[in-house]
Amino acid sequence: MCGLFGWIKPGATTQTDLDLADLFREGMVQSQIRGEDATGFYTPSTGVIKMAVSPDEFVDENVPDSVVNERFILGHCRKASSKYRNTSNVDNPKNAQPFESKDWVLIHNGEIDTPKIKGFNYTSQTDSEIIIAYTQKMGVKSALSSIDGSASVVFYDKVNNKITFWTNGQRPLAIAYYHNIIFYASTKAILRNTLKPKTRYQIFPDISHAVIYENEPLVYDLKKNRFTRQPLIKPRKKKIIRHSNDYGTGYGKKFANINSSPFLTSRVTLPRGCTQNPK
Repeated sequence: MCGLFGWIKPGATTQTDLDLADLFREGMVQSQIRGEDATGFYTPSTGVIKMAVSPDEFVDENVPDSVVNERFILGHCRKASSKYRNTSNVDNPKNAQPFESKDWVLIHNGEIDTPKIKGFNYTSQTDSEIIIAYTQKMGVKSALSSIDGSASVVFYDKVNNKITFWTNGQRPLAIAYYHNIIFYASTKAILRNTLKPKTRYQIFPDISHAVIYENEPLVYDLKKNRFTRQPLIKPRKKKIIRHSNDYGTGYGKKFANINSSPFLTSRVTLPRGCTQNPK
């Protein structure tokens, strides 16, 4: 698991009474519970800055006060997944996020088994970079539908100046509007602990949350200053492998694969209108 955190100014001239530099530092430290192997961030002015250190070691010296002048910021703290958990991988700053390609910047929380795509210049030894490789080669829709595993992602499209939020429901992602600024984080708890809103449950709350539906991209257009919901992007169906095994004579059928066995409980996708947004 990893932590995602950042903010967006809804308009180029948006004003706020918040210290966005301090709030970004605090948000990254609050996100540290989700990963402390590496930390990084991206803004259009700074580019990608990342190191193989925990957020509380990273933020004071590497996040300048000048980020308050940025239109948005993408932050990430990493916990190396079990298959990559060795000293050389954890200590290599190239395995930290964000990842950047010619046209895209990505932060990802999750673990995937998607195979590498040919013709991309990989810079790391992590599965997350595979997502941006697919995106650069094939576009967002093909990239997200190719994900085999768990994912919540935030993409920046450098060409069209758009930021995309998406989760397949297996990793959390939350968005809030607070003091004229759009904030996002892996969980609502991180947002609350960072922003410390005073009126959470009243009729006119100090903080309001957006709903992120499973498999439905939520895109913020930095030129038009608005969110739009995009058509669902679901994983491509895998080829069914037929087996001759009959799991239990009482069921009177053969199952396509072991996951179809009645003795196993598979994950059921929530219908639209329900969410897996964290508490």
